[in-house]
Amino acid sequence: MTRLSEKLGTYSIEQAKNYKIAFETFDILSLVDILKPMYICNSLLTQIKVYHDQHINKSSIINTIKLNLEKLTSYSDMLESVCQKIENLGKELIHNKLFKSNRKYHIKDPDAFYRDVNETFFILSQTKRFHPFHLRIDVNKLEEECLESIEKEISIIYSNAKQSLDNFSQEKPLGRRD
Repeated sequence: MTRLSEKLGTYSIEQAKNYKIAFETFDILSLVDILKPMYICNSLLTQIKVYHDQHINKSSIINTIKLNLEKLTSYSDMLESVCQKIENLGKELIHNKLFKSNRKYHIKDPDAFYRDVNETFFILSQTKRFHPFHLRIDVNKLEEECLESIEKEISIIYSNAKQSLDNFSQEKPLGRRD
């Protein structure tokens, strides 16, 4: 039992560290790898904690095991934080304006801006890997909403560029807004 307790303690610390790093960088593959064993063991870990609270003397080795288990971020907390992160990615994409209201493109570094938008969308599309964990959000629907938002922004850019081109080809004087 002592060896089990030690192994569980080491595992808990390592798992907590790996989860923190994977979540901060939103490394989807690592998060999926972390969630798989948590998904499988979630009910067992909960049962150990309940059993301990009901039947075990607080000075026993089981107490150490329970304390080590408490170091683990719970499966449900992991899923909730992943959902929040996915929702934030979706909001970022939906509310991101490819074409600013003052009709100026992102002047500082447009290539970097569009690379960031593309990378964010790629990350969002990769979140489909969380499907086996039954997230409370529909990633496919969120991805569709983001695509519709981006398409709408591109349509605005296209129609403004087309209007400017039409004005230019008709030799109309271009104003400052064009």
